[in-house]
Amino acid sequence: METAVMRKLTRQYLAAMGIEQVDEADGVFSALTLLRGSRYDALIVEWGDSGREIVRAVKANPFLQDTAVIVITSDIGDDTLIRIAESGAREVVSRAFLPAQLPLKIMALFPSGKREERDLKIAMIITEEDGR
Repeated sequence: METAVMRKLTRQYLAAMGIEQVDEADGVFSALTLLRGSRYDALIVEWGDSGREIVRAVKANPFLQDTAVIVITSDIGDDTLIRIAESGAREVVSRAFLPAQLPLKIMALFPSGKREERDLKIAMIITEEDGR
């Protein structure tokens, strides 16, 4: 799936859940700049070289390390899932099942009572490099 299409679909899935505060970054530098400027309830990061670097940076930063990370990947092999778990990401979504899995993963992270108490703010980081 093309990166622009993946971003658009992910944004649409989030909007359908009532999540409209979604900021986007298209690479490591823009993602780290975005994360320095605001607090997010969750990050949606596509797994790949850039995604790994972003998750590593987030988990190493004391101000960001508690931010929930949802990883999107097309590789759901054991080795990849182990690396994702070791990275500190909290949830994994298969690209092939994004429409069905993304809402479930967000609901698992943020029970309905918490979602109703405040609006969730999400940073979406899906890069050209990782969108193969």
